[in-house]
Amino acid sequence: MNNKITVTRGRPPVEISWPDVQFTAQDVFNTCTESVSRVTIHSKLNAAVDKGELMVVGKIKTKNGRPRVAYKKASTQADSANHEVKTYF
Repeated sequence: MNNKITVTRGRPPVEISWPDVQFTAQDVFNTCTESVSRVTIHSKLNAAVDKGELMVVGKIKTKNGRPRVAYKKASTQADSANHEVKTYF
């Protein structure tokens, strides 16, 4: 007899697509159509930075409160191969 029971627990994983332009976590949170928390977005941002999918561009100072970190997609080898390299010799 094959009495195998599969149990899944927790929330289903959510895929987040990163914008092509410079963005902050708040921008992603405001434009995300899925029901995710800001903590989930921050953890996925940190994981993407560790994997090399995203780059930290800088910090945006706000009027009050903590500064916001700006991200952008990391350029791939195919993208960088199409750019012209200028030499000054």
